[in-house]
Amino acid sequence: METGVVLAAVLRCIFLRTFDVTSQEPPAKWAEGNKTNPEFPQRGDDLAFEIALQSEYSLWERNLESEIIPTLRELGIGLVPFCPLGRGLLAGNVRRAEECTAKDHRQYDPRFHGENFDANRNAVGIVRNIAEAIGAKPSQVALAWLLGKGDFIVPIPGTKRRVYLEENAGAVDIKLGDDDIARLEAALRPESVSGPRYNEKAMAWVDR
Repeated sequence: METGVVLAAVLRCIFLRTFDVTSQEPPAKWAEGNKTNPEFPQRGDDLAFEIALQSEYSLWERNLESEIIPTLRELGIGLVPFCPLGRGLLAGNVRRAEECTAKDHRQYDPRFHGENFDANRNAVGIVRNIAEAIGAKPSQVALAWLLGKGDFIVPIPGTKRRVYLEENAGAVDIKLGDDDIARLEAALRPESVSGPRYNEKAMAWVDR
């Protein structure tokens, strides 16, 4: 499959899952929010134009589940999760921070350092195990979990390689069973993740 075709399919999926395509009128404005305060979507007079919130959300970072996601569901606002593969850890193809190149931002990520990395790599082993059992890739399992959370969620995994683009797009065909979902969520519950989400400097900007 040509890269352009894959991109078109992904973009079409994003459009169909984000907008009400039965409407005769297209959205007047795409308003992308990047704040995760539960009161954010309710502020101001532009609520009618608020279509999607972009924020980090994955099996590895589930901070939105208690307040943000219920609010988005209630108000009919889409969620566009970035880092849906846990900066690569859920896909199983990353190195610890101490081995990262100078250009790799993960060298500053506390979850990739020392004992944190070892603990987190062990925790995400469940993703690999389920992927092997159903004949899928770990990245596809992680994305399928996200897609199964609701039609209003459209993850945006980043990649520089065509093979990973096609692999990620294949996640739409993966349907996880209830038992697999329960195993994933139990193994990767928030308290099981080792280390803070960002370093101290970056955390100061979260939810601002």
